[in-house]
Amino acid sequence: MKLRSVIILLLAGVTALSCVTVSADTNENPFSDVESSDWYYEYVLDAYSAGIMEGKEDGIFDPNANITRAELITVLCRMSDLEYEGFGEHLTFPDADKSAWYADYVGWAEKNGVVKGYPDGTLRPDAPVTRQEMAELMGEFITFKAMRSTKDPQIDVFSDQFEIPDWALANVEKLRDFGLISGDEQGRFNPTANATRAELAKIASKLDPLVYPNDRYKRTLFEKSFAYSEEDAPLPYRIYVPEDYDESKEYPLLIFLHGNSVQGDDNEKHLHVVKYAFLSPYSPVYDSIVVVPQCPEGLWWSEQDGTIDLLCDLMDYINERYSTDSTRQYVSGISMGGTGSWHMAMYRPEKVSAIMPIAGGAYGFISGVEGAESIIDLNPDLLDVNIRIIYDTDDGYSPGFYNRKLYSALLDAGAKNITYYETSGLHHDVCGAYAGYYDVSNLEWLYSQRRETAAVDPE
Repeated sequence: MKLRSVIILLLAGVTALSCVTVSADTNENPFSDVESSDWYYEYVLDAYSAGIMEGKEDGIFDPNANITRAELITVLCRMSDLEYEGFGEHLTFPDADKSAWYADYVGWAEKNGVVKGYPDGTLRPDAPVTRQEMAELMGEFITFKAMRSTKDPQIDVFSDQFEIPDWALANVEKLRDFGLISGDEQGRFNPTANATRAELAKIASKLDPLVYPNDRYKRTLFEKSFAYSEEDAPLPYRIYVPEDYDESKEYPLLIFLHGNSVQGDDNEKHLHVVKYAFLSPYSPVYDSIVVVPQCPEGLWWSEQDGTIDLLCDLMDYINERYSTDSTRQYVSGISMGGTGSWHMAMYRPEKVSAIMPIAGGAYGFISGVEGAESIIDLNPDLLDVNIRIIYDTDDGYSPGFYNRKLYSALLDAGAKNITYYETSGLHHDVCGAYAGYYDVSNLEWLYSQRRETAAVDPE
């Protein structure tokens, strides 16, 4: 995934949100139409320096211009910091152009349930956004990110509260609870007024730090925190090691497996998903060693294609070079990586202390094995592995039915420690359930698991 400073350069040619050629890492004002005396001055510069909003041609920001639906969706996509390239191919809105500049952004938002379109099925990408529509889309984004307000509910209401339609009311209140919106001098929300670029800058600049509030986690520095693998490694990988790493201590080891479509050997495009684990300042990953290997092109984190052997070799490789805790060896992953986590537990249970498959079915690439009971028969030692399954009921990609069936079968067979964590409304990315800022319970569960005996190589 591209970092924001890179995104800005890549989008320099987009006419609707084209970027002026000024670094996003500076707070200098590049806009001739934004003055320090303007109420939106700091908001515009904050949104710009964060890389979530850009200027137009000729060095102007055009603060009073209406924001379009496509522009708003683009801002939300940038704030998500998720992979979006190629999503335009999956657009289903009849009035959305798959070749348009906004296609990948809108495709991402559609896939993740952030935008659902109008009742007639259209998107209307170039239509101006009203304030109630802006609140609706931003509220859906907050839901997608599994964010929860820490503020007490506000008692006051807008003086035009009863003019807000039912379909928008909940998300308007959500934005107010997060401190993102307030009424005008008369206490009105003005739901049907068109939203301006300045108003969006204000909300986006206040929301963005809430999405990624951890000072230790800097998106523009994230990839630099993960060193590249050595040339003799069994697989290309990126590795995070605590800043205060001490060879006299033993650290938990997390192998995190990426999903489909980022296989290869560039050792870069596969890293983005593990960012979720670093969102919270309370996340246990900061005091562990985290390795993100890249699956070779055309392979699938599968026992049948030999990548499980490569993963075992990589674990040995890391354990030889770093001071790791042999009783705390974890494997987790999303989508195809979730399936790979299952394969590690089923075929190499002696290597792992716990697995946490996320949005990935155990059945994905198991040749010749049918039925949960057959998987247990394949290797009864699977019952000794600590397992937490994470799945979203709105996931259209992964076979959740099989995960539920396997969970029940493992329980009936006497699994020692298996839990099933099911969410809804988060779709295939399940990022909030995995490691949202307000809930690191899944990661805390994973890092609390130990083997009674150290993970060893099979004899």
